[in-house]
Amino acid sequence: RDLDVVQILAAHAATAIDRAHLYRQVAAARLQAEEQRDQLRTILDSLPAGVLIQAPPDGAIELGNSAALALLLGPSFPSGTLPVSGRDYRMLQSDGTPLPNDQRPGLRALRGETIRSKQFLVERWDGQRLPVLAQAGPLRDTRGDIVRAVVVLQDITRLREAEQLKDDFLSLVSHELRTPVTSIYGGAHLLAHQGDSLDRATRDELLTDVVAESERLDQMLSNLLGLAAIQAGRLDPTTEPVLIQP
Repeated sequence: RDLDVVQILAAHAATAIDRAHLYRQVAAARLQAEEQRDQLRTILDSLPAGVLIQAPPDGAIELGNSAALALLLGPSFPSGTLPVSGRDYRMLQSDGTPLPNDQRPGLRALRGETIRSKQFLVERWDGQRLPVLAQAGPLRDTRGDIVRAVVVLQDITRLREAEQLKDDFLSLVSHELRTPVTSIYGGAHLLAHQGDSLDRATRDELLTDVVAESERLDQMLSNLLGLAAIQAGRLDPTTEPVLIQP
């Protein structure tokens, strides 16, 4: 009888030991998962682009890094607040027209689509509109089923401003180049077709204008080449002695 009791107690003790070992394994796995989650959060928050994780069926935001929250909510919202589409922000077409709900990048990714470099407008709750470049794709489990969607939003306000500056610069350069080219062409055309009928003073004046406008055009082109060299980091500085007055 004592042996039977000891065997029963040993079986219970073995079960308790197994459970304790399993509990330690589960606790260690949970701790490792929490550490990986914190590392992932740190990595996401260090990215300059906004990253969102959206869940089916309506694309509710489950996770957003700091850049995404600042983009969709603004800097005044408390940390940890998750934006809600239609309440805190809404997506618009790049021309400002409304975007159908089922065409939002997150919902399209939840249907299995992949969106690459698509431009939209984000209209925040305060009415401010920001141009964004969106990337989106589905996240699948081991069975291949779509369980989440990842959406990456990049604020391209600076890019739009740079493009506008470039367009303005090209327009200005085109205007400045057209003036000397027109003068050179007009003077050369007049000398070529009516040079014999012009008096010497007029011919000399036309030739002087052609030379002056050619030098002006050459200087403008040199400035443009110098600007391009500066932007590319290929401009080598030159030194020369300077007299410093006492």
